[in-house]
Amino acid sequence: MNFIIGFGSTEKNLEDAIEREITEWIFDLYSSSDDKYFTDDLAKSVHNHIDKIAIESREESEKHKDATDYPSRYSSFYHTVLHDCNYMAIILRFSHINRRHAMSPDGWAMMQNQRVFIIEEWEAGRKRRSAA
Repeated sequence: MNFIIGFGSTEKNLEDAIEREITEWIFDLYSSSDDKYFTDDLAKSVHNHIDKIAIESREESEKHKDATDYPSRYSSFYHTVLHDCNYMAIILRFSHINRRHAMSPDGWAMMQNQRVFIIEEWEAGRKRRSAA
């Protein structure tokens, strides 16, 4: 992640937390399934789960646009899930808003960032295999 004045650890920590939440959720889902590989149904479940989180982030962000009382920073994101039987690639496209940016005449600034992470079947299945 490149840093821009007015943005930094707050946004990085949010992105890290969302990535960690998604990864842990996928590991738990896959570990509790009988699947031997990443199926289309599993990928659809992952997409739907991430979609709920992303829609909530966009709805929350939308509320702040015209509000008189708003946080100084907030974020939203869109996502894409790509997969085959062994790998799942999650692409998150973040928009981070700073409403009190010191270098902006109206106080508004936005930084966009894309985060891509890969989930491997052997790693996701390790929890299930170790319990057996």
